[in-house]
Amino acid sequence: MCTLSCHDPTCTFAERRTCGPLVAENDRPKKSRHTKSRRASRHTVCSTHAHAPAERPVRTEDMPAGKGLVTSRKVEIRTCLLEAKLNEVLAVPESVLAHKRVNKATLTAANAAYRGMPKHLLQFVQGSQHAAVRLAAALLWLRRHGTPFWQEYIASLPQEPDMTCLLNYMPEEQPELQWLAAQAEMEHLQARHFHDTLFSSTSGCLSHWKLADQLQDTLWALSVVYSRALTHEVPGTHSTLSMLVPRLDLANHSFDANADWTLDFSGGILKLTATQDLAQNEPVSIDYGPSLDNAHLMRVFGFAIPGNPNDRLAFLEQQSKAAINNLHPPSMSQHQQPAHSLLPHIFCKAAALDSDVSPYEQKSWTHDGQGIVSCHEDANLSRRFSAMLSLPGCAAEQFWPGPDYGQVPSQNFPGSHTRLDSQQAYQQLLLAQDLQAQCQAVLSSYATSASTDQELLRRQHSFTPRYVQAIKTRLEHKLLITTATELLVLYMNAMARIQNEQKEGNCLS
Repeated sequence: MCTLSCHDPTCTFAERRTCGPLVAENDRPKKSRHTKSRRASRHTVCSTHAHAPAERPVRTEDMPAGKGLVTSRKVEIRTCLLEAKLNEVLAVPESVLAHKRVNKATLTAANAAYRGMPKHLLQFVQGSQHAAVRLAAALLWLRRHGTPFWQEYIASLPQEPDMTCLLNYMPEEQPELQWLAAQAEMEHLQARHFHDTLFSSTSGCLSHWKLADQLQDTLWALSVVYSRALTHEVPGTHSTLSMLVPRLDLANHSFDANADWTLDFSGGILKLTATQDLAQNEPVSIDYGPSLDNAHLMRVFGFAIPGNPNDRLAFLEQQSKAAINNLHPPSMSQHQQPAHSLLPHIFCKAAALDSDVSPYEQKSWTHDGQGIVSCHEDANLSRRFSAMLSLPGCAAEQFWPGPDYGQVPSQNFPGSHTRLDSQQAYQQLLLAQDLQAQCQAVLSSYATSASTDQELLRRQHSFTPRYVQAIKTRLEHKLLITTATELLVLYMNAMARIQNEQKEGNCLS
């Protein structure tokens, strides 16, 4: 039985890759605020309606994560890297109210994407179904009947066997995900439901238009939409406009993004703009979402980030876990029971190995003030912080108190000047042992070890893309658990030293 898991925040389609308020006609503020978000698979960019290659500030290039955008020359901040016209966008509103606030030319047959679409299918695309489902229906129709522009874009997209979102994992592939297998099963079953009831050429309510001859067609369309669509808030509606935007959707993800995208609705233009000076041949990235953990990234985009600063481990409450493992029977006195939370000031010193120069001082840290701490230079160090912040009593605000975050964690924690007695150290030791036991129980429950996964990745050229991504994702989760175990060992050693010092002091007295 697994007693430890990674949090998996659920999201609506609109939360996955967002931009700020839509600028509507006669309702345009002087300034619009933006956040961004998303994408997963990257493939060849469409050249239709684009500038000549020599004039482009960016080009497409193969990267470890797939196709992406790279600068062709030096680029200054606020330079427009790419543009897309609204009539080159496949867009659906999230709600009827949002539809009324948006120029119908963007969403009807006046848009080239919808030209020639049968009336009843167009009504479905503009209807009340989930926005991702309606976009998938439009994309499946365009695959057979779209204009040359859309045919070229669709031809550039990855094929279903190369897609690695959780919904793409077939039942026989799901066990390879290990800690995400159950979630992959749910995602896949939901996609199968959409296929059987909506898209199937034989059983779906849209069967007249022969959108999906087999399940893989539906999985392909939903994965494209989930991983590539952008969303933009429609003012006054608390709703969004969801869009597939050829070319612009090639920007890769980074928590330290160097570009952003905006929508000027009155001008009918979407723009990808540099947010800092960029060197030649520098990858262009946007932030798919600043708080997305690897479970979410795999679900929507099909990839995981080594040392993701948003990853957390969920531990059972102490009393429940103690009962499960029979480590501390209820008959024990209160003084023999484990503590409820760790002491962050001692934990931080133990994690720094009590060295004269803290390893944190040599790295570039960021903190967003909301519990997200990351090191841009070292995945292992970010992993250590994620593991620390997962442990009871080690919240981010305790490591980084006050508005002015320094280069190293503060040592002025609450209670940092309190001297532990031998009994308190013993209770802390019991808690650390319990937490470590949870980590070990979960690692033992998996079919492969971290070292086995690392060995498999050395032979990844002979595996399918989904199998390779499953190995990478489950390995990252195991490394986080292993890191937590290593830190707990350091903490237990610190508590043992305190106990010994107390005993020696008592003997001398």
